[in-house]
Amino acid sequence: RERRLAVSEAIARLKTGRYTVTRPLQLGALIAGAAPGLVADLGRYGDLVGDAFAIRDDILGVWGDPQVTGKPAGDDLRSAKPTVLLALAAEQVPPAGRTLLARCSAGLLDDAGVDALRESLLAWGVREAAETMIDELVGSADALLDALPIHPEGADALRTVAATAAWRST
Repeated sequence: RERRLAVSEAIARLKTGRYTVTRPLQLGALIAGAAPGLVADLGRYGDLVGDAFAIRDDILGVWGDPQVTGKPAGDDLRSAKPTVLLALAAEQVPPAGRTLLARCSAGLLDDAGVDALRESLLAWGVREAAETMIDELVGSADALLDALPIHPEGADALRTVAATAAWRST
C-alpha cells in the first residue's frame, strides 16, 4: 500500500501499460521486420501511451460508469490499490483528509467511505492532476512519434491508438 508516486507509476507501467500497449507494439514492429533501434523507440513511445492508458484505467476505476466500464466504480479505493490516484492524493491531501486516506490505506472503507473519498479526490485536485499527467504523456508520445522514421499513415494510426487509450470511457 505504498503511496509514493514513482512506485505507483512503475506498478502501472509494469502491470498494465507494458502488456496492453508497449509489448504488442514492439511485437508488431518485430513481425514487420523493423530495425532494432526502431523497436526500442517504439517501446519508449508505447511506455508513454501505456502509462496514459493505466492512469485512465485508474480514473475509470474510481469515477467510471459501471454500465459502461463493466466493472464497479470504487473497488480500487475499497481495496487500497497502489494507484497513481492514491499516490497523488497522499501528496495533495490536506490535514483534514488524512484520516479518510488512512482508512483507505488500511482497507477500512465502506460504501459511504468510498463515496467520501471519491468526492475528496476531486476536491483535492487529484483527478485534475491525473488528467494533466495523461495530457503530458500523450504530448510526449506525440513528440517522440514525430522523430521516428515511420510512414505518415502509420504515425496517424499510432496517434489514434494513443487518443483512444488516453481518453476512453471503457
